[in-house]
Amino acid sequence: MKKIFTLVFLASLLLAGCSANPKFEKYIFNFSAEESDRFFITDAIFDRTFGAPAGTVGCCLASGGASSSLRVSYYPSYGEFTWYDMKQEQFYKAKVQYPDNVQEMASNMPKEIWLYSQEEPDPAYLNLITSITSDNWVITWLANAGGGPNIKKRELIELGRAQGIPFERDDP
Repeated sequence: MKKIFTLVFLASLLLAGCSANPKFEKYIFNFSAEESDRFFITDAIFDRTFGAPAGTVGCCLASGGASSSLRVSYYPSYGEFTWYDMKQEQFYKAKVQYPDNVQEMASNMPKEIWLYSQEEPDPAYLNLITSITSDNWVITWLANAGGGPNIKKRELIELGRAQGIPFERDDP
């Protein structure tokens, strides 16, 4: 009887520790490229669970000109990207692996950003910025703000990079 009580007690502690409502984080997915209007991102899928729309992306690396905002319960462990290089007339794909501690890195990011147009800081918003280089590498950063000419100071951490692999896409 004592063993049954102990097992029931431990099981109830285990269940009580699991939250039925995970904390959802809002962060922004940004996309950009080293050259304007050269690349069209056809797919941006994270952990094979959710995707973010991208399309044609403009200049510059780590700036994140094209963006979408999502609320998800965790930071992804990898991103899979497919894009078309209009200059090369070729499709590419790459999988970028992210570190295990992205959540911790995000919680340690500065909560404010500094703009040239203001004397006081603005609140920071977490961004996953993915850029394509001119030689078809894909790079993902974690940042506390998107890029732009008005950003005086922001935190930017490279999470990972991968070389694009050319492939022939089948038309549906």
